[in-house]
Amino acid sequence: MSLYSVIEKKKTMKQNKLSLFILSIFFMCCMSSTMKQQITETVVPSYCTAYTILNEHIVEKLLHMDGNSNEETVKILTDSLVCAAKNVQQELQIASKSIEQICSTTDLQMSQLIISVGQQEANVRQSQNAVNQANVNLQQVQQQVSLAETAVRDAHHSLSAADQEMHDAQRAVDRARRCGRRRKRFLRGLKKVWRNTVIKPICSVINSGGIDRAKDRRRIAEETLNNARHRLQTHQQDLGKKETERSAAQTHLQTANIQLQTTASLLEQQRSQRLVLINLLKQFKDIEIHLSNVLSTSNVLVDELVNLIDFETVIAPLQNIYNIMLENQLMKPFGFTISAETIAKIKVNLDKLSKSLPNMPLYTGSETNVPHILDGKCQFSAIKQQCSALSVTKRSATIPVEKLNPIY
Repeated sequence: MSLYSVIEKKKTMKQNKLSLFILSIFFMCCMSSTMKQQITETVVPSYCTAYTILNEHIVEKLLHMDGNSNEETVKILTDSLVCAAKNVQQELQIASKSIEQICSTTDLQMSQLIISVGQQEANVRQSQNAVNQANVNLQQVQQQVSLAETAVRDAHHSLSAADQEMHDAQRAVDRARRCGRRRKRFLRGLKKVWRNTVIKPICSVINSGGIDRAKDRRRIAEETLNNARHRLQTHQQDLGKKETERSAAQTHLQTANIQLQTTASLLEQQRSQRLVLINLLKQFKDIEIHLSNVLSTSNVLVDELVNLIDFETVIAPLQNIYNIMLENQLMKPFGFTISAETIAKIKVNLDKLSKSLPNMPLYTGSETNVPHILDGKCQFSAIKQQCSALSVTKRSATIPVEKLNPIY
């Protein structure tokens, strides 16, 4: 392997670890119950089948392989391993397609939510305009009420002044009457002509029409006060209506804002969920492509078997996805672990095999695809049924989660 290939492989390993770490974070904080159910029903069975086949029919066989086996025995074993690897690749393809279908559904939901957010934003703007107009209307009526209250106070003052004026006029009348009686007694003996031309006019001037004018002014002041009170009452009723209208507009605005926030939050959740799906899809695709590359060549057998069970490229990503699935209660525990120590032991066996069969290729025929790879003898229906039973939705009791050692 060239230095460039080694550097590129290390770079890819770091990217995969970072992607898995981000995936675990988003799974825990952003995954809705609906999406969890979709993943449980459509992705987990295929993933479980692939991981179980990898463990039982590739890792375990290589672990217990006799490194000193002859070529015919190794060929039979190789056919079995290739069969299992093809099935692993196929199940990962199924899992990837399931994720892509969930992504398509999510994209459709996001499109609908984007339209809904736009409509609700318009509704919020319209509701805010209604509130603004209601505030303007309310301020206008409040000013009218204030002016009407001032008019009522002024009318009260005018009526009080008219009352005082009428009271003063009444007192003037009383004084005039008393004046006439006193002067009559005092000047009774004077000549009649002098009394009529001097005394009587003096008393009549003091009393002439004063009380009548005061009564008219009081009547007008009272009418003005009644009219002012009526206008005040009308404006107060209008004020109550405007306050009710503003309250209704504010309530509508509040409801519109809540709906917008809810929809926007759901849209953001959908975007986060889509990012989760894209990251998950990338992990499956990377492993699937790696296996496809291994199975499409006919290089030296031992080298290809090493690549087939490469810990950083194949085992670690599957193992970390396993932990993420358990943390989010998407499936039951498998009950087994493919550790780095196990892979190291397998490499010891492969080193022995390399010494005995150094040039044996992965495929011994002229074609790289063995005809019976996926025929009726190369099926794992029992494992598929077992993995289907691992669905969380089908279990009757909670099973303690036993995570594998995380690889970050």
